[in-house]
Amino acid sequence: MTADLDLGAALDTLTAMPGLEDPDRPVVMRCVFAMGDPPDEPYGKYLAAVDLEAQRRDVWAVATWTADKAGAMVFPTFREAFECWRQVSPHWPVRGDGKPNRPLTLWSVTWENT
Repeated sequence: MTADLDLGAALDTLTAMPGLEDPDRPVVMRCVFAMGDPPDEPYGKYLAAVDLEAQRRDVWAVATWTADKAGAMVFPTFREAFECWRQVSPHWPVRGDGKPNRPLTLWSVTWENT
């Protein structure tokens, strides 16, 4: 198993996910789990905003979550949502263990069509 997910393999796996009926239609991200102890109880909430600049202050400030699906960030396709979730921090691109620093992967998410 490789450390980096392959987008094609992810598409094959995730298109069978409940809520993601069509990866080419607009999608939103929903939190199902978070590493550590996030302060805002994001479980079951939708990603509303991403601010990688906030990582300078607090890693948990990178993402803002909302309980209202209508207030969620909408990505044109699953591919764009996946790439957002996997983006590397411009401030700390490499973690201490030498792997890419992808702050949004602190949260395990599922994707749903809008």
